[in-house]
Amino acid sequence: MSIVLLEGPDGGGKTTLARIFSEAGWEYVHMSLPEPVDRPLDYWVNRLSLPLEAHTVIDRMHLSEEVYGTLFRGGSALNELDWWQLEGWLMAHETRVILCLPPRDVALANAARDRDKLHHRSATLVYDSYASLAREPWLTTELPVEVYDYTADPLPCVSLTRAGSLTPVNGIGAPAPEIVFVADRHNHRVWPCVSPFVLRCYSGNYLRRALKLAGLSLSRYRLVNAWHYRPDGSRNEELLELGPELRGARLVALGEHAARALEIQGLRFTKVPHPQAWRRFHHSQLEEYARCLKTSVTA
Repeated sequence: MSIVLLEGPDGGGKTTLARIFSEAGWEYVHMSLPEPVDRPLDYWVNRLSLPLEAHTVIDRMHLSEEVYGTLFRGGSALNELDWWQLEGWLMAHETRVILCLPPRDVALANAARDRDKLHHRSATLVYDSYASLAREPWLTTELPVEVYDYTADPLPCVSLTRAGSLTPVNGIGAPAPEIVFVADRHNHRVWPCVSPFVLRCYSGNYLRRALKLAGLSLSRYRLVNAWHYRPDGSRNEELLELGPELRGARLVALGEHAARALEIQGLRFTKVPHPQAWRRFHHSQLEEYARCLKTSVTA
């Protein structure tokens, strides 16, 4: 596990729990109101300084965007592509979500002590929104979630001995996947390939929709890059070799460029058209592309 994501209302004990992690050597990142509010994913990526270099505890992210965005800003600013990218990136880092939710009267009393809080007067409404997430199916269907009441529960079941550096994680999706879809390269050289921005574009969204239509969930696959641009910003490419945790999976190359990377590594794979090429010439045939992807992992 590389990331612990703390969610919950003000007064729920997130800051105290985060301090415990920090004292054990974890990096701590607090997310406030996204700026700009209509692009929260960009805000989070900038705050995290990707790629991560150490095990990290994050105070609020996309589940809080669902609560506060819905209550105060007309709805979450995350679209389905953003959500897929972010959940996949968190999953690849073996993230555990901890919902800090003590009894309502305790949380409201704690929040009342700080009257400068932005949503102090709406504390009850905010608390009830988080409580509904604990009772109903979570918006996050892929990440493990633990509801934590600091007044009654022992510390969450997470090892605190996580200080030290991290090996960069390539792509989004399952940490030990059944299937690995290999893309050609990052779609924008400014961002490192280990960020959530794997195919963060129209073609990436087309691929997301096709994978969903094929019945393939993030918990089954990882989407990785085969190449990346060199750190000096030049357009010269470097091969990204698949690590041992990925080599045992079923490998699917998305297009010729990805196939060449796997051939260089002497790996067996199947190949399907790149989503950009398919979208360009067969845009309306999404179901056919979904069948192509499904066949590639079942043949």
